[in-house]
Parts: sequence; C-alpha cells; structure tokens
Amino acid sequence: MNHEDVLLTVKDLHTHFFTRQGVVKAVNGVSFTLRPHSILGIVGESGSGKTVTALSLLRLVPYPGKIVRGEVVFAGQDLLTLDKEALRRIRGKEIALIFQDAASSLNPIMSIGPQIEEMIAAHLSLSKKETKKWVIAVLRQMGIPAPERAATQYPFQLSGGMNQRVMIAIATLLNPKIIIADEPTSALDATLQAQILYHLRELKEAGQSSIILITHDLGIIAQMADEVGVMYAGTLIESATASQLLKTPTHPYTWALLRSLPRLDSDESLRPIRGSPPNPLEISEKCAFIPRCHKARNECRLNPRPPLQEIAPHHWVACYNPVRYDWD
Repeated sequence: MNHEDVLLTVKDLHTHFFTRQGVVKAVNGVSFTLRPHSILGIVGESGSGKTVTALSLLRLVPYPGKIVRGEVVFAGQDLLTLDKEALRRIRGKEIALIFQDAASSLNPIMSIGPQIEEMIAAHLSLSKKETKKWVIAVLRQMGIPAPERAATQYPFQLSGGMNQRVMIAIATLLNPKIIIADEPTSALDATLQAQILYHLRELKEAGQSSIILITHDLGIIAQMADEVGVMYAGTLIESATASQLLKTPTHPYTWALLRSLPRLDSDESLRPIRGSPPNPLEISEKCAFIPRCHKARNECRLNPRPPLQEIAPHHWVACYNPVRYDWD
C-alpha cells in the first residue's frame, strides 16, 4: 500500500509469544501505512492482535513475546532496529501510546503531578517551577476540575474517566506526531467517551497529530476514522477509507461483522458470525477465516494466505474470492 505522503509504514510485522503450549502468532504479517493529519482505525474482535500490534510499534511487547521480523519505518528510521537510547527519545515525544486500562497503567504509589512531570523531564530541560505550571495547565486543558488539587492526588482517588484524561494528558503533552490510542474509551460511560473522542479529533484537526485508533467498536470507527484496517487472527484482512469499508465491505469477515450489528435503517434480524475465532496456537499459513467463511472455495483451502491486493482506489483486501457487498 503505497502513499505519496506517509508518516509511518509498517511492513510484514510478525510478533510471536513463545509459551510452553506452543507458539502464539499474535501478529502474523501485518502491513499498513499512516498518513499525516489522519486517523487510522484498527478494528477486530478480542484476540485479533490489535493491542499486540500497537505494543510492537514501540517495542513494548511483554515477555514471552518477541518481534520476529518486520519493519516499522518512521522519519526514515526502522524503529525495530534502533538502539534503546534512540528509541527512548522517540517514545512519548514523537510517538505516544494511550493504554487501554488507565488505572493499571498509572503508577499507584505516585501522585498524578509527578507522573506528568516525569514525561517533561525525560525530554526537556525546564525548571521545577515551569514544569509544575505546565502540569497544571495541561490538566486544566483536559477538563479536570481543580487541577491543582488533582495533581496531588493518587490514581485511586480519581474516577476512571479522570485517570483516562490523565493518560491522554501525558500522551499528548509534547504534541507527538503519532498517538496510538488502544481502546481509549473502554469502560467509560457515553458522556466521557464522547469527550475523550472529541479531544482526540481536536488534536487531529489542529494538525498536531495523526492517530492510530484501536477499537472493537465499529460505531467509534464510523465516527472517528479516515481509514480503517480490519484484523482477524493476527493479520490485516481488509483496508479502506471508512466510507468505503462501511458502505461496500469486501472481505467475507468484514461483511459478516457488519451484518452482526443492529441497524436503524433495517428491520432485518441480526446474523451472528458462525463458529469461533481460531485457536491462536493452531493458526496455519492459510486463511484463518476459512472454517467460518460462507465464500470459501478450493483455491482458499489449497493456497497460502492471500496477500492484501488493491481492488479499488485505496481499498485493499486479502481474499481469493472478494465480493462487493453493497448495503444499498
């Protein structure tokens, strides 16, 4: 997938977990690009590899995971080959990560203010007075009431929504070029969810950051994303603009995923996807969706997993039997 103007390029990324039971191919050949000033949504079921993909981009995969091969090219550098010091300078300042569970991601024995100050101290040389002033300003900007008091509180003293805002404050503090948001609104009520998403969209529209938005919620994708990648069993099986994907899903999995959602403009009953996702220990080199696919044919069963191929401008699909399903 080639774009003239590309901020981040991920090529053939493989991340495996080496367990006693066997090798889990959590990320199994993922490729995508992120353009400047855009939001790329990555969507898929739980266990599809979305979070491990996000962690792999900044080499934060926990043990016993290992990035086996691939490239993550940013500003002409492959992040997977940089030394630790060079990567440390990029993390937080150039590329920031918003974790899914803010409460467990923040340090429980350190108050909020010093945790934000750590990010500033890691990348800039400011006086203590300037740093504290900046902390209060960023908390106020995030809509946290009484920011002076909040800076002295611990994560357990704040609500889930407030902790999530603190995480976003830390991630966006230095105006990074890329924000990786992993389920940033999970476990939040609808009002807080809308506020968090509004703030992320503001950052994108202000031209400060591009965003990789990881979610299982297609409603959020429809609302936020410019482009969308659909993951299944560790691979990217379809990629398109948000409007293309929602209007004309082409991979049988994407089509089935959309058919399983309620629609206000249709009285048709919901159709759940038959079967279950594959056991991650038993993923073969063939298309992982074959056991659940109503369009599978001999070509699918006899050949290796199909690569992503462009079937229309900016619309890519990994399928031997792609069919254009038009909701109209």
